[in-house]
Amino acid sequence: MDFSQAFVCEDYEIEVENHFDIKCRDYAFPDFLGAKSDCIWYGECGPSQHGVDGRYNCKYTGQPKIQTNETFIKIFKDLCPHLYKKNEKIRTCCDYEQLITFYDNLSVPRQLLSRCPSCFKNFKAFLCDFTCSPTQSEFMLITKEDEYHPSENETKIEVVELTYHITNSSVDALYKSCRDVQYAASNQKVMDLLCGTSAESCSPQKFVDYLGHNSQTPFIFNMNITENEYDFNSTLHIKPKNTTMYECSKPVTTENFNASACGCSDCEDSCPVPVPPPVQKPCKIFALTCGDVFAVTLFIVFTTTFLLVVFVSGSANGNKQLCQNVDSEHGQEESKPFLQRQQAEEEVSKIKMFGVHTDRCIENFFHKLGFFCASNPIKVILLGLMLCFVYSGGFMYFSVLTDPVELWSPENSDTRINKDYYDSHFRPFYRATQIIIRPTDQTPWIHEIFDDFGPVEYSSTLRLDFLHQVLELQNKVSSLEGQLEDDQGFRLNKTVKLKDICFAPLKPDNSNCTIQSILNYWQNDPDLLDKIVVDPDFGITNADYITHFETCTKSPTSVNDTLGLSCLGTYGGIVSPFVAMGGYPQYKKAQQYGNASALILTFIINNHKNESENLAAMAWEKSVIEFLKNYTNENMSISFRTERSIQDELDRESKSDIFTIFISYMAMFLYITLTLGKYKLVKKNTNESNFNWILKMCQQFLVDMKFSLGMVGVVIVMLSVASSIGLFSYFHVKATLIIFEVIPFLVLAVGVDNIFILVQSYQRDIRLDQETLEEQIARIVGKVGPSMLLTSSAESLAFFLGALTPMPAVRIFSLYASLAVLIDFILQITVFVSFMTLDCKRELSKRFDLIWCLRNTSGLNEETENEADTDGFLFNFFKNKHAPFLMNKRTRPLVIIVFFGIFFTSVSFMAKVETGLDQKLSMPKDSYVLDYFEALEKYLSVGVPVYFVLKNVDDYSS
Repeated sequence: MDFSQAFVCEDYEIEVENHFDIKCRDYAFPDFLGAKSDCIWYGECGPSQHGVDGRYNCKYTGQPKIQTNETFIKIFKDLCPHLYKKNEKIRTCCDYEQLITFYDNLSVPRQLLSRCPSCFKNFKAFLCDFTCSPTQSEFMLITKEDEYHPSENETKIEVVELTYHITNSSVDALYKSCRDVQYAASNQKVMDLLCGTSAESCSPQKFVDYLGHNSQTPFIFNMNITENEYDFNSTLHIKPKNTTMYECSKPVTTENFNASACGCSDCEDSCPVPVPPPVQKPCKIFALTCGDVFAVTLFIVFTTTFLLVVFVSGSANGNKQLCQNVDSEHGQEESKPFLQRQQAEEEVSKIKMFGVHTDRCIENFFHKLGFFCASNPIKVILLGLMLCFVYSGGFMYFSVLTDPVELWSPENSDTRINKDYYDSHFRPFYRATQIIIRPTDQTPWIHEIFDDFGPVEYSSTLRLDFLHQVLELQNKVSSLEGQLEDDQGFRLNKTVKLKDICFAPLKPDNSNCTIQSILNYWQNDPDLLDKIVVDPDFGITNADYITHFETCTKSPTSVNDTLGLSCLGTYGGIVSPFVAMGGYPQYKKAQQYGNASALILTFIINNHKNESENLAAMAWEKSVIEFLKNYTNENMSISFRTERSIQDELDRESKSDIFTIFISYMAMFLYITLTLGKYKLVKKNTNESNFNWILKMCQQFLVDMKFSLGMVGVVIVMLSVASSIGLFSYFHVKATLIIFEVIPFLVLAVGVDNIFILVQSYQRDIRLDQETLEEQIARIVGKVGPSMLLTSSAESLAFFLGALTPMPAVRIFSLYASLAVLIDFILQITVFVSFMTLDCKRELSKRFDLIWCLRNTSGLNEETENEADTDGFLFNFFKNKHAPFLMNKRTRPLVIIVFFGIFFTSVSFMAKVETGLDQKLSMPKDSYVLDYFEALEKYLSVGVPVYFVLKNVDDYSS
């Protein structure tokens, strides 16, 4: 059969004179392509050979057929409203079976695109014209067909491949209406799934080409985008389809379809044009910021004012002294009474009298309290211990707050309220066990691809042997079993596997766990990873695991490729490449996954609001931690964390600090013991042996030693902390682990100061005539008590003010610390004073410390040296050097000026302090979680999704 025909192939017109096949864009055209008619197919023929569960359509070159089936009309009106005309007969080139197949095939696009009605309507119109248009022959050409034999005596022609001619404006409008639509399930654009490449590198041509060549379509249709009409032959005129498309930013209102405009998140054109924020130029004066200039100005003003006051005050005092000298020359006796009266009048002011009266009242109170404690030491000690034991009894209600969310977020904060609302109405976000894997050998390698692009370079993460090792590790982790424990940490006779706790979205039909890993592209099967496709004629490899990898990273929803493999994971969902890979570069906004430097395994586990329901998950996570800590592979380095990792590391850090706290307390105890006593030197007699002299020295040392008193001081600090914890535990105020790490040191530092103040004040005091020991101690307590009250109350009040902070961790710490400091002061001013009285009596009776039943009978009163110069180096330095220097009239103004400088410098830098808490600072330096945080910042490209929850909405359609 000879005939002449012409057709367009990539903008080239080709004349055909004889009977042969022509290859155009690698598509073989048979000798007969079509005739002038309205349809090119009608009805379904044999099963597709394209690798999917579908059928070819039967070739049909007749007129479109009238449809009268009510079900057909109802479905057709929904799918193809632009082809439905009221009061007219429906003529289509598709039968009922084709329409049902079309409807079923829209299930996935419906889920992806229905967020944007305009996009989904345009998408349906595009495919509806392709499937059922009564004018198919105007814009569609069959390019490949085959015979189908439904029975021995029946032969049909089925359409295997065709060309779809469409206008450029239609394709552009379709693409533009859908390009911004989001796929909420994976937090990505749908074009990542429907374009065969990333959304950033997608284009209208790539979009429609992928629709005709993806593994889901039962036959191939090639897209010819053109605005030009042409004559295919003498009887066939090609007119590209120009389908009416709707903009996503405008509502769709037609006779058969009404829909609102797409939202801002799915259509960039729907977003209101944001008002550009006002450009705020940094406030600078010369090269300094306004804050720095303000601080410098204040410093100059305060310093100048202070110096003027000092100068004027000094001048006034000088003139006053001069007047006094003149008066003394003319009559000192006459001027002296007047000056004395003037000075008395100045001193006897109301403010000063109030201060003096208040000071005397406080001093009298402490004098009486000291006398009572010194006179009744046993009663005071027993009462203090009894109260401490009662307060400490609250430990039976003691509980620790370790959840990072409850530690660092206030309950009334917007973020916390929203999270609690979401958790209570839905459920908490999934628990995640994540492993970041990097090959130790980072050398890239070349993969030979048998196509026009030639060899391609890939990172070492995609070497086949490395992927097998990662898959082996993944399967080992998946098969781990954990030992279930109750909420008290006691082991139960039950094991937990990943399948018992994991998130399996298709359960019970599919119980496989959700694992975000590129190995799931091969369904976690090493045999599929090794699968290749070899050309039977030339023996070369046409496809291998890299080919499949490229397909899956471009189209994670693909279920069939050249290897005949699906990209869906074993759990039935997609594996997003930006989640399963890390450290990949970008080129022209497209991710280069083939050059990723890390692989990321993420095991998704169900989470529950009730912590007791998470015990099984925590048991499995514990087994993962133990396994990975001991796992070694010279070809890879791993960083990992589980949901319980941070809490476990905080617990471990607190427990490891127990030894540090013990050592610190012992060191402080030894320091107090050695420095609290005031040791006397014993003279050596001329005829006395060295042994006797050393023996006397040792006996005197045991008398002067303050070991028991120092131990009492440390025990009081411990009782203060325990009482504070117990009291708050009675009121069910949860503690934090930092309480055991910081508060003991804090209270010890304050307590040691007060201990030295009390003891050394007694040691440096000389008892008055006719004064008893109890009266002397009462006088000393009355003297130093106000100072101790001032320091302790100031520190306690400062911590109480810190409790106003809404952050739970800071608030709880401040409450416990303030009460511990307050209790410590009360115990020191009462119980410690009583113990000190007993110790003083022991020393006066020359009894040995710790061994109170033994006395020093060597009679050394006359042999002790003069103790006037035994106050110690530090005391003498501050008394004879530091204090006189500080009180110098030139030094005092200089100290104030330096203080002003430091203060205003701090004010200047205060505005530059960045807010926020780096989570790495909360981890011990030897923690595996710290290594994970560093890898997380370096390799991971995504975080958890953001959910928007509407409250109290009855009609969501509005």
